[in-house]
Amino acid sequence: MATNDRLRIMLIGNYAPSLVIFRGPLMRRLVSLGHHVTAITPLDDLTAEKQQKIRDELKAMSVELQPVSLSRAGFGPLEDIAYTAALRRKILALKPDRILAYSMKPVAYAGLAARSLGHRHYYPLYSGLGYAFTDGGGMKKQLVRGIVVQLLKASMKGARAAIFQNPDDEALMRSLKVLATEQPSHVVGGSGVDMQQFEAAPIVTSPHGPSFLMVSRVLVDKGVREFAAAAAIIKERHPGCRFRLLGMMDRVNPASPDDTEVALWHAVEYLGASDDVRPFLREADVFVLPSFYREGIPRSALEALATGRAVITTDRPGCRETVIEGENGFLVPARDAASLAAAMERFIVDPQLCVKMGARSLKYAQQRFDVDIVNQDILRIMQVT
Repeated sequence: MATNDRLRIMLIGNYAPSLVIFRGPLMRRLVSLGHHVTAITPLDDLTAEKQQKIRDELKAMSVELQPVSLSRAGFGPLEDIAYTAALRRKILALKPDRILAYSMKPVAYAGLAARSLGHRHYYPLYSGLGYAFTDGGGMKKQLVRGIVVQLLKASMKGARAAIFQNPDDEALMRSLKVLATEQPSHVVGGSGVDMQQFEAAPIVTSPHGPSFLMVSRVLVDKGVREFAAAAAIIKERHPGCRFRLLGMMDRVNPASPDDTEVALWHAVEYLGASDDVRPFLREADVFVLPSFYREGIPRSALEALATGRAVITTDRPGCRETVIEGENGFLVPARDAASLAAAMERFIVDPQLCVKMGARSLKYAQQRFDVDIVNQDILRIMQVT
């Protein structure tokens, strides 16, 4: 095994663009410390142009790319066995000193692969618990959850320490005995946010009313229906307010609404997807995320905090971490469009709240969610210097 002067670090994710966006600062930090970094991620679901973009971005970071195929849609025994075997081969060939995996499938299957090889430095990063642990869904979801819990129990047996993005996820995994009693676990501030990339921007509220922005994949679990319903309520009383939705249609996901439904959201301006959310955050007065998905800590909300925007989100695991109630925003019940509309209306009645709470959001981001702070915590946990 290499000395800590130059370690071989393997990062495993389920979606190449998110690996670059969410783990880019961590990979750059590792490289700057003199370590060799290998990124394991699927490229199959990307166009040739996007694949090349990922390759170029990782090369610019001096990060080695090792593509491994992965189906992100549900659990398929044959595909998942093949994925685990491929990860095992990569670990054997590359001999990493540290393995960090994030998102549900990589966490489970990288853990199994590392355990089968007796690897002593595997670190799962729970960036949210996702579909299986989101409320509702009946017997099918209960079955999926049971399978996932058993997979995680098996994969965690070889983990050196588990990393969580919020204390609720940590507590749930403890209660389900996914982690052994003596197994270390830690909570970090989400994926963190680059405070230089997402600079604070002044708020200039229109005399017609505030502009509300939701940034998310267009999924039912993210609260897009509640956002549309709340916007319709507010529009009747305050027609000058704007409600904008930015994010990609994730048609692979069963929680994606169809085009016909989206077309009926007359009070919402759908902006499509963008590689750069900063201009849209600067134009917004208030950030809204009515998610009931099992988030880690939503990155979009952290970017809103860093831009200096008040936040309305749900009192749910992960989401609640981004709001100090009444100071930088408001927490509302999940799946409750009326409560969401009421929280929005507080900013309409008192537009100065946008400025006051936005300033508090910025301080909160600086104190808790700066990506440098988060990455330093992760390096400490992984025993990397």
